[in-house]
Amino acid sequence: PREYSFCSDHAISNLLLHHSPNSTSTDWSHRRTVLQIGANDLRAGNDGDVRYAVVSGGTRAVLVEPHPLVFPRLAENIDAINHKESTDRLTALNVAVCPAGGESSSNATFWTVSPRFLRDFAQAPHWVRSELASLNEHTTRTSVEYFFRTYLKKPHQMRPDYVEAVTVPCANMQRIFELGNLEPEAVDIFAVDTEGLDAHVMLDALRVPGFA
Repeated sequence: PREYSFCSDHAISNLLLHHSPNSTSTDWSHRRTVLQIGANDLRAGNDGDVRYAVVSGGTRAVLVEPHPLVFPRLAENIDAINHKESTDRLTALNVAVCPAGGESSSNATFWTVSPRFLRDFAQAPHWVRSELASLNEHTTRTSVEYFFRTYLKKPHQMRPDYVEAVTVPCANMQRIFELGNLEPEAVDIFAVDTEGLDAHVMLDALRVPGFA
């Protein structure tokens, strides 16, 4: 039987680097396969060693990011890597994992920092401008409040309209495997960063035949 553990980004990269050949072959049978939910944009620094493992070669990856402003940057970065390597080892999906009980594909309400915040705080760190987004309104709002309270030391500057709802496509994990052309049993590393909904995503994945 396979063994599972929760581990840090550093441990993930070590596993990939020690068990994956640095090859540009299109034969994935001897490579590690990564599925990342909440991939953000692959910008250096925001994904730690998971990003390093994905962009270094020798890994097939399906990267899922629902944020309508962030996804174009992710797609652009992935296209550049695939073009440089003349491979298609990286795939980007612009979709959220549906809330519990969601259908195979539908729409969901996604909470992000608003355009007003982006204008008023154009110099805010990347983690505030691009990484604070969730299907859970409370998670996004309290994270933005944390920025004002702890980072700026100015909690009074927080406005309710600095967080807004947008509609994004969503799919359950069964459908995400299909969209990524990925066999559930082929996944070696499952990385999840969904701002408070990680357990739901894991449980939905474990319902997919072959994944467990």
